[in-house]
Amino acid sequence: MNRNLFSVFMLSFTVIFTLLISQSAIAQRPSPDQDLQRLKLLYRLDDKQTQKVNKVLVRREKQLAEVQGLRDANTIRVKKQNIFKGAEAAFSQILYPSQYQIFQDEQVRLRKARGQRTMELKKQGNSETSIQDQINEFEF
Repeated sequence: MNRNLFSVFMLSFTVIFTLLISQSAIAQRPSPDQDLQRLKLLYRLDDKQTQKVNKVLVRREKQLAEVQGLRDANTIRVKKQNIFKGAEAAFSQILYPSQYQIFQDEQVRLRKARGQRTMELKKQGNSETSIQDQINEFEF
């Protein structure tokens, strides 16, 4: 009986902890305006590109907000991955060839950062699901 009670407690604690981590990750996300300014400086976007990128970022935030209403964590995870991949693909198509090299360099930097963060999270004892959720927040 005590073992079952302990199992239920640990499961509840894990679920609540995971939800808190995912909520804090969302709260830490930069706003679309902050992302736009960062991307504008990094890639030296012209006015036309800036308008297009802004549309991509606003659409991404709207889609992410819609996903938060879902109940199934796996569905949320897959949808978020697809949203980030779609935004990244749309962004890369907006760039001029001279800017695309910067994009590729940034992708290499992000892959390294994701790998390093994965190792840190594993050392902290995070579950694979928790790690995947946090790593998915790294983006262009």
